Amino acid sequence: MNRTLDDVGATVFAIGLGPKVDRALLDKLARSPAARLTFPDDVSTLSADYARIIENLRRRYVISYTSSNSTRDGKWRKVEIRTRYPGTWWATRGGYYAPAK
Repeated sequence: MNRTLDDVGATVFAIGLGPKVDRALLDKLARSPAARLTFPDDVSTLSADYARIIENLRRRYVISYTSSNSTRDGKWRKVEIRTRYPGTWWATRGGYYAPAK
């Protein structure tokens, strides 16, 4: 099975700098809800870009979930998170794969 970034819960922070950047590859990585992509014009903004990444990592919360479905079928199970606070931004995988065995 080919796993995606979302499947494994990875967050990618990609910074494309310079004329030889493979923008198509970075754009492909950025399709994941957990990816952040930036193309600074020059090195003078890198400090601010790194500061945004660090701030993003500092402000994370982990929400755990225990399924009541004990079926071990390896199928995708959708999980939806809702908030009472308008304007709140969530990055989620949208679910998980149940154990196969």
